[in-house]
Amino acid sequence: MAWGSRERDRLYTRGDEMRASRDLRPLPLNEVLPLGSKPSLLIITMSEGQWDETLSAAYEQGWVLLELDENEQPVRAFKRAIPETSETPWSDS
Repeated sequence: MAWGSRERDRLYTRGDEMRASRDLRPLPLNEVLPLGSKPSLLIITMSEGQWDETLSAAYEQGWVLLELDENEQPVRAFKRAIPETSETPWSDS
């Protein structure tokens, strides 16, 4: 089933509401670009105004959300601050 503009607008409006209810931490684009310059970054792209469960889960896990405009040019980036810990997941303590 093809999505009409009404369904798409409703999805993006809901996404704006969901995203507005969170505080997304901006990340300077020069810390993300050029793509591939920092292989340790996990990046997921999104349209302007898009927000859904997949983006939310990626953000919570520390992925970079890279927002692209209608010409697929990066306009903003967001990344959740993850507290540094001295423990590793595989330590016995």
